[in-house]
Amino acid sequence: MSKLKLAAVVAGIAAVAVCSVAFASVPDGNGVIHGCYGKPGTIHEGWLRAIDTAQGMTCQSNESPLDWNKPGTPGQPGQKGDKGDKGDTGDPGAKMLPAVFIKRVDQVKLPKDVGKDVLVASLTLPPDPKIYNVTVTAMGTSWEPLSTRCILYQDGKSGTLLDQDWIYGDANQGAIVLNDLTGAPADDPITLDLYCDSVGEDLNWVEDVRIVAVQIGELNTDI
Repeated sequence: MSKLKLAAVVAGIAAVAVCSVAFASVPDGNGVIHGCYGKPGTIHEGWLRAIDTAQGMTCQSNESPLDWNKPGTPGQPGQKGDKGDKGDTGDPGAKMLPAVFIKRVDQVKLPKDVGKDVLVASLTLPPDPKIYNVTVTAMGTSWEPLSTRCILYQDGKSGTLLDQDWIYGDANQGAIVLNDLTGAPADDPITLDLYCDSVGEDLNWVEDVRIVAVQIGELNTDI
C-alpha cells in the first residue's frame, strides 16, 4: 500500500473517531438536541447541523442556534367543556325505620266527682309535616264496679277530639284503647292530651298508660 493511501485510511478512521466522540452526548442529559442553522445571505444559508455542547461545540457567526425537544411556554387554559351526560341511577338506600314517639305514665288517681276530668298524659310531636297513627292504651281500675272514661285531644280541649273510650260494668278493672290519625303543618308542633274522669262513688284510677305515635307518611299541605 502506498504511503498516500495509508494516510487517507488513517485520516478516515480519525474522522470517524472524532464524530463518535462529538455526538456521544447528543441529545444532552436533558433530552435536548442542540443545532445550528445557516443564516440567510450567507454561504451556509439553510444548512442545519447538530452540535454537542458538552464537547464545547458552538454555532458560528453565520449560524443561528436551534434546539429540539426544549419545553415550550405553557399554553392558555382551554375552554370549559360541555356538561356530561346524566349518570346512572344509584342503588336504593337502606330503608329507614319510622319515627316512634312514646309517653308512659304509671298511675293517676281520678276524682270521685262526676264529669271532673284530669290530664293523665301528654305527648308533644315535633313540627314536621308527617302523618301519625296514634294509639292510647290504659287500664282502668276501681274498688267498686268500674266506670271510667278517657278522651284523647289534639292540642288540648280547645283543639280536636280524636277519640274516646268508656269502660263500665261489674268488673273492677278494664282496658281502655283509643286510636286515630293526626298530622299538622311543618311550623306547628302537635300536642296529644289524654283526659280521664270517673262516675263512680269510690276511688278510681288509670294505670299503665301509653301514648304511642308512629310516623306513617307525609302530610300533603296542598289539599
